[in-house]
Amino acid sequence: MMIRPATLDDAAAIAALILPEITAGETYALPRDMSAAAAVAYWCGPDRQTFVVEDQRRLLGSYYLRPNQAGGGDHVANAGYMVDPAARGRGIARAMASDSFDRACAAGFTAMQFNFVVSSNTRAVALWQALGFAVVGRCPARSGTRRSARSTRWSCIDRCEAPPGGTARRPSPAPLPVRPAHPVLFFPVRPRSSVRRVAA
Repeated sequence: MMIRPATLDDAAAIAALILPEITAGETYALPRDMSAAAAVAYWCGPDRQTFVVEDQRRLLGSYYLRPNQAGGGDHVANAGYMVDPAARGRGIARAMASDSFDRACAAGFTAMQFNFVVSSNTRAVALWQALGFAVVGRCPARSGTRRSARSTRWSCIDRCEAPPGGTARRPSPAPLPVRPAHPVLFFPVRPRSSVRRVAA
């Protein structure tokens, strides 16, 4: 498998990957009736870098990386990830997460925040918590969704730190309780080249 920057030639495959998830309306706060063109324009917008996971010319996943906010908030990164349902369980989401952490730190971001993680998306919740993200806020579920009775939107944040003149390193996670007033924050990073190969 290879993680590489997306190109215009990937548009159709990206649309096929992300449209079912957008239409389901359970994991992304996007209009469920988005067209393929609008979905690709969002995923590959000019304010972000978009990457794909490819294996033998088949697109297995994709993610984007962008500033979470403009101006005074542009030191915090934000990212979105999607994996082909047929390829789940192969470590693709974890590989994309690791790749995005490295690229975020290389780009000078000092933190990464996910603004909208649905609690019923248990795979994502488990992955982010395993990678050291802390839940720093919750908001009520929106009515009108199939899982609204049991879904909570979470905001998760992680932090990248490097010593002066040094390279950011992954600290060892400590089994500490996470409290809203004192979230446990850290950012796992490892340097890499612009194209990453991961084990299948």
